[in-house]
Amino acid sequence: RARVAAMNKQILLFVALFVGCVVSIHFPIERKTEVLQLRMKGTENTKSVSAELEGGISLGLYYVTISVGTPPQHFNVQLDTGSADLALPLNTCPTSSCGVHEDPYYDPEASSDSATIPCRYENLDCPICSEDQCSYVIKYLDQSGFSASLYSDTVAIDDFSITQLIGGITDEHSGYYPFEPFAVDGIMGIAYTPISRVDAPTIIDNLVSQTGMKDLFSVCMTLEGGSLSLGEIPSFVESGAIQYTPIVEEHYYTVYITDILVNTQSLGISQFYYNTGGAVVDSGTTDLLLPEEAYHALTKQVTDRCAVEEFVGTCDAVYGQTLFDGYCFRMTEEELEAYPIISIIFNGGVVIDISPTDWIVTGYCDDPALYAIAIDPVPHSYGTVLGDTIMRNRVTVFDREKRRIGFAPVSSCS
Repeated sequence: RARVAAMNKQILLFVALFVGCVVSIHFPIERKTEVLQLRMKGTENTKSVSAELEGGISLGLYYVTISVGTPPQHFNVQLDTGSADLALPLNTCPTSSCGVHEDPYYDPEASSDSATIPCRYENLDCPICSEDQCSYVIKYLDQSGFSASLYSDTVAIDDFSITQLIGGITDEHSGYYPFEPFAVDGIMGIAYTPISRVDAPTIIDNLVSQTGMKDLFSVCMTLEGGSLSLGEIPSFVESGAIQYTPIVEEHYYTVYITDILVNTQSLGISQFYYNTGGAVVDSGTTDLLLPEEAYHALTKQVTDRCAVEEFVGTCDAVYGQTLFDGYCFRMTEEELEAYPIISIIFNGGVVIDISPTDWIVTGYCDDPALYAIAIDPVPHSYGTVLGDTIMRNRVTVFDREKRRIGFAPVSSCS
């Protein structure tokens, strides 16, 4: 997701929103008591699997490979903890509408397990009915999105195989960027059911109900690649190293921020700004998105240190053309590491330290050797979005069973 050095960054955010709605809307947390009558396809002794994550900072997202249908069709899907629907480009969609991707489009007619989902089906909330098939439109904050028709089919991740609802994309909508890059076919949202566009059980819900998997998954990210562990915490993570903070609302993975520090000094703004729109842990967001009030306080704290420090790209830059204004700069490793550590403090006293090598990164600029900031300002009504900037170089444990999220630093994902 390269950008021109002389241009401000565009926000790359994949938190799913209903068309015409704003981010600060809160969805009801009640879960449906009835679930779709879906077939069990896994083996009963298979309770956890691990899959490789590809992509990374140079691509602007992380993705995993899944198989769909019988016989299997293989797809790369973006791993998105900030949405709740699985969607793939449909074979009837022209490339002019659905873009060029690495794999052939999803062909439901080629699968003996596929079925179209009618407009009245179980307890789904079908927003659009087209020729008696349930359809929907979804739009993300970066203005990308898609229109899709709903199917049911077999989905496999490693040894897990379940029946899952799939949005067959009939039209992709580009925003600041195309919906997905060439290497990635679609998206796999693994947040909670209430933010599904059709109120359907998510792939995590169905893994739990159909395979007996523990209601927990872990995401490990490095600069390039990582791993997704379903039903388990990776064995290379010591349990004592994990810090847990409560999930405060079950729609997005919403936590509560009590403060943000720069080299142990508080930004000095109210918790209200961090949490008004919700503080969401979202693997589908490239950067750390801070409320404008917090971003400006962060900028001021770093800039004020120019009296005693020489931060390249801040202290030596023209006013209005600094790192914090979205510009790119060349730095040595020593100059990069001179920048401060940013610490996020969560409910329960959990502290996550973000080193300068995580919040000032390469891969964002036309020249891959240049550095840019991986933090962006947003209106405080959008809340705080804890994207890949805070998830890199650590394992994030989404313990849905105990309603908590854990963080543990790692040097690798193996």
